Amino acid sequence: MWTDIGRFGSRLEPGKLAWESGHSTFLSTAPGEGSFAFSGVTLGIVLRSLPSHHAAYGSDRRRHMPLSAGQGWLFPAGFDGWCRWDEPNDFLNLEVGAGYLADADLEVPTAFRPLKGDLDPLLVQLGLNLHAAARESSTLYRDSLAAAFATQLARVVTGVNEQDRRIDPRLGRALQYIHDHLAEDITLADLAAAAAMSPFHFSRCFKAQTGLAPYAFVIARRMERAKELLRATRLPVAEIAWRVGYRNPAKFATQFKRLTGATPGEWRGN
Repeated sequence: MWTDIGRFGSRLEPGKLAWESGHSTFLSTAPGEGSFAFSGVTLGIVLRSLPSHHAAYGSDRRRHMPLSAGQGWLFPAGFDGWCRWDEPNDFLNLEVGAGYLADADLEVPTAFRPLKGDLDPLLVQLGLNLHAAARESSTLYRDSLAAAFATQLARVVTGVNEQDRRIDPRLGRALQYIHDHLAEDITLADLAAAAAMSPFHFSRCFKAQTGLAPYAFVIARRMERAKELLRATRLPVAEIAWRVGYRNPAKFATQFKRLTGATPGEWRGN
């Protein structure tokens, strides 16, 4: 199935390309290692086999996870980890903004189990085509591809969630609390109270079902909302920081750059 993926990858334009409510980044790297953090839902496609690939997700221990061309990862918003590879590495990351995902009825982009290894073939093909079209094609064609990509991604995530237990209704109340109080100081006690659970039990259940600790989930959702405001409005960065729960704009800018690799101003200008 993946015999042509290397040749397709050779036609992709290196670097980061922005498209409506998202961006894609194609990189060719030497052997290396490092940490990563994605503020938005991210699909990664490996274009060259990595038999030596090792990774650690969140606080997990480092494990050997070999990847073949065409395999990769699908991570929820706010996901972080570490990886290492001993061969030259060609890969494509596509990060999807919350706007397209909401249009595709994926309202909680952090609440699904991370995937690694085999990927949905249609999702991979749409992702490759979207990056290839990001700069040279018409806006209408590119945006149509982006919408199709987000729709298929939502279908894949929905399938993952259907395989797992449904989100506990008590946790659903906590997720709604986060949505309604994003600009406020949200504490673990607030979320546990919304779920009618003890803080200790709530923390364990929340991470088991969303893949993130409550604090990391809140930060990820704040960054997603900030990106929506940066993209869709001309509000000052300090005002956006306030609207997503940061009273200190410098702290917001530092957190934003740590997760996206760019300052809010740089991200808005891309």
